[in-house]
Amino acid sequence: MSINLYNLFIIILIFVDYAKNISAFIGYFAVLKAQYLKVIIYSEAFLPRFRIILHLFYKSNEEDVIVMDMLNTLKGSYFSEILPQGWDIAKIKSCVSNAPESVFARQSFWHEGFSPVKCTNLEEFGAYMGHEIAMQIKLTKEEGRKLILILPVGPMGMYKWAVYFLKEWNVDCKHVYGFNMDEWADAEGNTLPAADPAASGTITVTLPQYDSVGIYEYTLIEKAGTTAGVAYYGNAIRLVVTVINGDDGKLRVAAIHTESEGADKSDTFENTYSAGTLKISKTVTGNMGDKNKYFEFTVLLSGRSGMTYPETFAVSGGSYAQNPTTIKLSEETTFMLKHGDTISIANLPYDVDYMVIETAADGYTTTSTNETGRISA
Repeated sequence: MSINLYNLFIIILIFVDYAKNISAFIGYFAVLKAQYLKVIIYSEAFLPRFRIILHLFYKSNEEDVIVMDMLNTLKGSYFSEILPQGWDIAKIKSCVSNAPESVFARQSFWHEGFSPVKCTNLEEFGAYMGHEIAMQIKLTKEEGRKLILILPVGPMGMYKWAVYFLKEWNVDCKHVYGFNMDEWADAEGNTLPAADPAASGTITVTLPQYDSVGIYEYTLIEKAGTTAGVAYYGNAIRLVVTVINGDDGKLRVAAIHTESEGADKSDTFENTYSAGTLKISKTVTGNMGDKNKYFEFTVLLSGRSGMTYPETFAVSGGSYAQNPTTIKLSEETTFMLKHGDTISIANLPYDVDYMVIETAADGYTTTSTNETGRISA
């Protein structure tokens, strides 16, 4: 029995991970010289290149290319039975189909209050997201509302910041209900061990295979980040490994210990976050002073170049209902205060500069103290 390759109908299922070497596929197709070819592509990212291949070698039509995605494989699948009603997969796909360079271009379907925040590194992302999580917990606590959070399980750097901010603000989480976005578990439901770095927050050093006895030393140094208000652990930690001959004549690691520089002798990289609160108060004096009159204040915060800061800072206090509840760096923000009012801007990293200007009011003479300054200990 012989097969005429010229008349062979070929169906090729191409997955993204195995479709990186396009030239290999071109060569493969050219050798087969199939008259008919139908290509099922798992990712639209490869669609333009395969259209070129089809045109060059087979003069194939557009309909010979099938893009396999959730839209055309959902019907009849198990997932279709549990898909929440109201989910429009086509719209979801459209939302995430923009090119990377255009992700900050505002789209017509965005919520008016949505604005993406660009992060230059993972550490900055953790600080931003941790602050946002803590801020939502704080605001809902103050409003007397319950809060449901669906939280990611990776990356994990945001949670240490969320805990820090909540402790600083003395806010509990009794009103919060949390769900993991996904779980670390195997097919039998066994969860990630506590000793795993992804669960414990520790780091793992993989030792090499040693070919001789001796004492081997490694230096561990934390690379300082750019998060404002953070004092990074500046000392190096030495990892000392002792290798000896075992009773069986084979080399074995006899001891591993750490040594650190400085007086603390710590084997832990401990970073310290320092922040303060800016309080702005209004007092009206004089026999003719109207203590129910609101006066306008403009606040400007500025940070240091090269440092990263949270997107917003929480503002609380005061009796004027329309006062902003958040403030951003480098943006003048206006507040209204009357006699006895005090507003507080919390969690300002050390070295943030501030300037507070009260707008002149007819019939009043304004005096002020500490209208400019820097947040410090």
